[in-house]
Amino acid sequence: MKISRDLTQFKNFKALFIVTGRQEADIYVAENGKIDKIEEIEIPNSKYSDKEGFFKTRTGGRVIRSGSVLEFPKEKIMKDFLRELKTAMKDIRQRHKFDSVYLFSPEFFHNQVFEALPKDFQKKTKETVFGDYCHSHPFEILKKIKKDAPEVILKEEAAKILKKKKS
Repeated sequence: MKISRDLTQFKNFKALFIVTGRQEADIYVAENGKIDKIEEIEIPNSKYSDKEGFFKTRTGGRVIRSGSVLEFPKEKIMKDFLRELKTAMKDIRQRHKFDSVYLFSPEFFHNQVFEALPKDFQKKTKETVFGDYCHSHPFEILKKIKKDAPEVILKEEAAKILKKKKS
């Protein structure tokens, strides 16, 4: 998809955007005025068929305690997600070369996601943005890094005005 003119165009510059949630990720490549989704990872929640783990304690015909461990095992889902992310990153590293990496991740999960990246991606990480932007439009993601990104295409009139101010 073509990048809007008022956003960073990444001319002669290839950037990787890793946008994660707790159990899903979208991975984009931006270069020469285009941004494309190259990978999508999603780990679904477990489906339970019955009340597995439900328990009751009875004494004298009365229920003393009852409970259920029917919650989704969050740690297991996160580990599975990190394993999938690590595999995807190795595959992407073999197919592409990047000048910089931008990481968008929830704050509580950032360290684990960062550690799942290959070492060269960790070194090339220019900016980390905290938050879950997984279902955001790519332009919204680009707006988050607009301030210190490498290059924005200016209209001719704007370029002339800026040249006059510098002189």
